[in-house]
Amino acid sequence: MSIRVVLADDHPLTRAGLSAYLQQEKSIELVGEAKDGIEAWELISQLKPDVALLDIRMPGEDGVSIARRIKEEKLPVFSIMLT
Repeated sequence: MSIRVVLADDHPLTRAGLSAYLQQEKSIELVGEAKDGIEAWELISQLKPDVALLDIRMPGEDGVSIARRIKEEKLPVFSIMLT
């Protein structure tokens, strides 16, 4: 069983590096990548990953407000913030 992850970061280089690292881990399945908060929320609400790896500051919607929405919607998603 793998941990399903959505990665959201507006910096392409950071996102690419984290993506490459996560994809090397056998126990992790990277199910989606987002370049902004709007795209991140769409992926999270559709895919319902186990973990949302969120940048705190992103265009559209920041990681903190996305984590708040995850909690309000009672989605079974664990949020981790990147700073």
